Amino acid sequence: TGFDWVTFWGRLGPTTGQPISGYALKVSAPSGERTMPFGGFWEIPYSGQRASEFLYNAQVELPRTAGAFRAVVVDGSGKEVSDAISGTLLDRTHDVLLNWLPR
Repeated sequence: TGFDWVTFWGRLGPTTGQPISGYALKVSAPSGERTMPFGGFWEIPYSGQRASEFLYNAQVELPRTAGAFRAVVVDGSGKEVSDAISGTLLDRTHDVLLNWLPR
């Protein structure tokens, strides 16, 4: 990841168990929109980082542009199946951590 990109790290499910797969992370931001599937195993974002700090199972990268973003979980047909998480990206934003737990 370079400084020209913002990375959205998505976590679907509690990290004490198996991650939930079969869904995708959809992110809309000023620089575009991208959808990536949630994987079936937990990953650590940065080498040297402890698993207790943050685990993820989906990652979306978009060109870094200031403005509003919106992230949501979608099913295989693209239907939104979670509450949306929204916020504002600043010129210096490089990482956004997103977390959804089952209801």
